[in-house]
Order: sequence, then structure tokens, then C-alpha cells
Amino acid sequence: MTSTSSNSRFKVPAPVYYLGVAVLLIAAITAIVLLARHEADAYNRPGVTYGKEPPAPDFNGDPAPAQAQVQPWLIDGAVVTDTHSGLELTGTLTPDAELNPNTATSHINALLADHCLNTVSLQTQDNMQFDLFGFCHSSMDPAAMSALYSAALNDDADAVTVLDFPGEARQTRAEFVWFTDSTAEQKAIVDSWDSLSQTLPKLRLITLTAYGPDGAQTRDLWSRV
Repeated sequence: MTSTSSNSRFKVPAPVYYLGVAVLLIAAITAIVLLARHEADAYNRPGVTYGKEPPAPDFNGDPAPAQAQVQPWLIDGAVVTDTHSGLELTGTLTPDAELNPNTATSHINALLADHCLNTVSLQTQDNMQFDLFGFCHSSMDPAAMSALYSAALNDDADAVTVLDFPGEARQTRAEFVWFTDSTAEQKAIVDSWDSLSQTLPKLRLITLTAYGPDGAQTRDLWSRV
């Protein structure tokens, strides 16, 4: 695996981090809607004849098919609901999902590919948050998702968020977050990032953030993918 380059570390106030995540999420949702409109406009272009109507993203508001596909032995208490931009899945990852990360992430990937699950918000047994945003009848490389999930579990992350930006220049980004109670704990986590980065998949951007008493330490890992 080609190594990723890292920028220098810097402190980011907590409100800026949460604002940044919100902006990225809104951008992902907007990109999906604009892509659907672009494909519709291209099909209705005057003077162009198509033998068959091209497929378009299906923002199916019926949560029942996705709900029925969820495997309870991997995702407990799963609830699929309809939103204005697709479906939302919430639930708790079971102990079996943590013992079998490849199986768990393959199942999540299948759900993303088969449905317009624009929001997936899952918790582990230790309350780690595993969220995916922006996927609508699309998924990511199974090995990449498994690597993200496994790294988050092995390095005791408090949250990992995956954002997908569809379109011709599709990009998938991820962010790991740790919350610490002391400067020493924060430093230990930051010092582990060199080894952690060697286990992570190649995404356009992976951000590592550790919050401590005096602010946040952040590192951006960029890849040309």
C-alpha cells in the first residue's frame, strides 16, 4: 500500500470541528441531489434520442426492504426511517460484528449498495460511533471499510465518520475522533498515529483528531485517489 503524506499538527477548537463535519455532511447530501438533477437534465436534452431511459438514483422512501435486509446478529435494534434525502439506519453493532469485522462491513456495504441509505449511524458495544453519510445505491471498497472499522476498534477511537461525495470526481473521506481527559492521554494517542496511518486504506482524505483539555490535535492524511 502506498504510504500517505501527513501535514503538520495543529490545534482546532471543538466548535470548529463540529461545524466542519456539518458542512461536509450538507455538501454530501447536496452533491447527491445535484447529481440526480444532472442526469435527469441530460436525458431530457432536446434533439437527443435514447433507446432506453438511463437509470437514475432511486430515492425510495419505503424503509421496509432495507429493514428486512438487516441481519440482527450483526446490527441489533436496527431502525430504518425515511428522510428528505434518502433512508436512515440506526442501530447497535453486536459483539459478533466486532469479532467479525469483515462480515459486518460486508453486510453494511451490501445495505448501502442495495438502498439509498444516505445516513447510517451505528454504535458499538463500547459506545464508539460508526457513521456513514452520502451513500445512495453506492458503496465503498469492502477491504477499505473493514480497515477503517478495525482500526477504530483496535485504537479505541470514540467515533469514526465516513463521508461519500458522488459524481465523476467521486471522493470518500473519513475522520477518526478521540476524546481524552488529560494532556498525557491526548499525547499518547497522537504519538500512535504514525503506526495507525500504516493500517489505514487509501482514501482522498482521512483526518485524525484527538480532543484534550486544552483543545484538539489534528492530522490530515491525504492520498491521490
